[in-house]
Amino acid sequence: MEDRIVVGAPVGVLQEVRHGQRGNTRQQSNIDIAENGSPVAKHNLQSNGRIGLAAKHGRHQKQTTQEASTHFIPVYRAPPKRVQSETMQMYRGIAAALLAVLLLSAQPGRPERRWAMYEREMQNPADDPPDAWDETEFAFARLRYRSGRDGGFRFRSGSRWGIDANKSDRQFLAGLRRLTRVNARSVEQIIDIDSDEIFNWPWLYAVGIGDWKLTAGQALRMRQYFDRGGFFVVDDFHNEHEWASFMAGMHQIYPDCEAVELRDNDTILHTVFDLNERFRVPGLNVVHGDQIERGGIEPHFRAILDDKGRVIVGIFFNMDLGDAWEWADIPEYPEKYASLAFRLGVNYVIYSMTH
Repeated sequence: MEDRIVVGAPVGVLQEVRHGQRGNTRQQSNIDIAENGSPVAKHNLQSNGRIGLAAKHGRHQKQTTQEASTHFIPVYRAPPKRVQSETMQMYRGIAAALLAVLLLSAQPGRPERRWAMYEREMQNPADDPPDAWDETEFAFARLRYRSGRDGGFRFRSGSRWGIDANKSDRQFLAGLRRLTRVNARSVEQIIDIDSDEIFNWPWLYAVGIGDWKLTAGQALRMRQYFDRGGFFVVDDFHNEHEWASFMAGMHQIYPDCEAVELRDNDTILHTVFDLNERFRVPGLNVVHGDQIERGGIEPHFRAILDDKGRVIVGIFFNMDLGDAWEWADIPEYPEKYASLAFRLGVNYVIYSMTH
């Protein structure tokens, strides 16, 4: 440990930095991954059309007759019993079909989309693929945490935890399935920071973590998560104020923890791809010629280690892998950044599953 560069950070109340939000759109993943890890766009993004059903309401017109001295008394004639029987059978068939539809739609855990209840907090929700409910050996879990910037969770316009979600997660998973033999689920797993469900998912990803706010109970749960072997990746936070806020939260979890700069020979950089050549992975603003986001100038590949030297927190500081995964399917986003983002993600997943 003597030859590592340790990164220090003060603990305290910090100045908050505004993070711009993009529109909340729903898009299908349109990414393919080449054998060398390079993402390739299959076709231009298209939105799914939905067919609305409209009912036509007919109006019964009353027929009037002129008053006459002679009044006609209508006589009701009941249909034959055979017709009554056929009609009742038809009604019973319709009722049974409607009941079956209602029971099917009411099955627990099967909404229209797997995470429909959180889509108002996501920046870029995507429609579910057909295998969204398949059980697999690996799932990409995203942490739903509280942020001081949005008062906990923010609705309609997205939230800090939901930046790039969930298109980014699903495009990375498409690459993971293409580049490895990991039996990975095609959709993410949303984990609330207050839920013990966190202990069921050894991989955990958080984005925009530069102003997270932890209660004492949440910090204890995160410490237990790490003590049980959990692996945490943080991404897309920038500048020294956000770094200090992130480390303030980590010091709530482990008061004596330190962040270190990764070295070229660290195992996590060589599990699948040898990543000796690394550079900043910028956000979408790179298409406009700007690589710096919220004042974060120098990129850093950092980590927090446990007592045995195992990486328990992988840190992408002053970078935005989430944007690279999310926009890898548009030609404007440079391929070299998307390729490095996918390779880094693959290496970190394999490391988390083998260490």
